[in-house]
Amino acid sequence: MGVVIGAAADTGVPASELEAAQQQSSSLRDDLAAAEGELGTLRSQRSAVRARESRQDGREQELDQRAAELDAREAAIGAAEREYEENTIPGTGTFLVGEDIAAGTYRTAGSSECYWARLRGTSGDLDDIIANGFAEGPTTLTIAPSDEAFEVGRCAEWRLR
Repeated sequence: MGVVIGAAADTGVPASELEAAQQQSSSLRDDLAAAEGELGTLRSQRSAVRARESRQDGREQELDQRAAELDAREAAIGAAEREYEENTIPGTGTFLVGEDIAAGTYRTAGSSECYWARLRGTSGDLDDIIANGFAEGPTTLTIAPSDEAFEVGRCAEWRLR
């Protein structure tokens, strides 16, 4: 303590004030060390949050990519369904060429009672029949763009080839 007192005598500061200042300085150093420790903890927590956010961003991007892939698959399925519908004639009915069905070559599996007729008109007169027949097994026929309609009854579906 002789050094402290001597220092106090040299500076003209009473020993009690110097001791109080040293205690305050020590307390401030302790506070600073605690604050630095808290700052380190906060920095670690911030780093962990940023890492979680980065992982979450990655997951969101992955989900966005998966959603885009699903949208593309749905669009492809929708296009395939539309193509199937546009290129298929159900087994019974009268279908207008160019409106209900496209001209082209069609194939059916047929059936024992499958009747078909290419028509130049829809009046119901026998003169409207261009060609007709029964498809008792697999049958292929061409519907011309000049045909007015195509009539089928009790057939398997007809598929455009």
